[in-house]
Amino acid sequence: MNYTTLKLLLLVNFILLLPWTLKAESTPEIKFNKLREMYSFYYLPFNIHFKIGAQVDDVFPVVSDNLGALSKVVNPEDIKKIEKEWQAVRETWKKKSLFLSTPVETGKKVKISQHLISHKIGINRSAIDNLSFANKLILQQSLQEKSPEVQANVTQLFFLKSFMEESDKKNFNFFIFSPSWCASSQEYRAIFETYFKKFSNPNLTLHSVVIEDPQENIFDSKVFKELFPHTKAYSHEIVPRFLAFEHKDGKAILYEEGEALAVLYENYFKKHQGFLNKLVTSLLPEIVNLNKNSLFSPSIANLPKETE
Repeated sequence: MNYTTLKLLLLVNFILLLPWTLKAESTPEIKFNKLREMYSFYYLPFNIHFKIGAQVDDVFPVVSDNLGALSKVVNPEDIKKIEKEWQAVRETWKKKSLFLSTPVETGKKVKISQHLISHKIGINRSAIDNLSFANKLILQQSLQEKSPEVQANVTQLFFLKSFMEESDKKNFNFFIFSPSWCASSQEYRAIFETYFKKFSNPNLTLHSVVIEDPQENIFDSKVFKELFPHTKAYSHEIVPRFLAFEHKDGKAILYEEGEALAVLYENYFKKHQGFLNKLVTSLLPEIVNLNKNSLFSPSIANLPKETE
């Protein structure tokens, strides 16, 4: 048995024995509204919060009222005025973005900095593509008697780990997956890059993974089926898509979609909200103390918190 095969067997056994915090329920509950969490990051520079309405797509921008409660809905005209200022800032960020300007060959990655990594993969990439034929058989045999849920979880984690080096795994790794054709995804890549650089944290690593998709088949692709297998737990099937991974208290924890965004926001970026509020001070009230206000999602309060 060669070293590569032994390493693969050890990795598979390690994953199967992990005290997982992975999503394996047969009928998972949707706990996080991805659209709300995306808006929270999109408008992080301003003192705007978002409340979920009766339907999954009903997400309303709110600010504090005279008593400090997050209950006052921002009117559309004010949002348009804020967006005018915000768009100009975003255009500047996009021009400076290394994720958007650094060429990466398909199947390769470029380590832009210690905590910014740009990847590009093909639409037909799978979790086991980088394995030899013999090692693919070993992996398949290791999983063949496992339940479909376990097989999906192992494949998902195995795939995600293929983007990380050993030095990355001690950090909170946040991934943004985007098809090559998506303009909205480009904007989010530039926004996240700017946040990670402006509020740098040695415990955070940001991965941008662009998927070459000339025929726009991303939603039916094997890439998405393997990386995002728990579709019943997702509030929205929109791009970009998000995953996050960390080792915490002896557990390998994988967060998906809205939860990945919420954990990143709560633990690392909430404290920076409103850093460009001075651009729109006439439209928005003072920044509120979030510790005294509900964020309208009961799951938020139960998120794992980083210790100071």
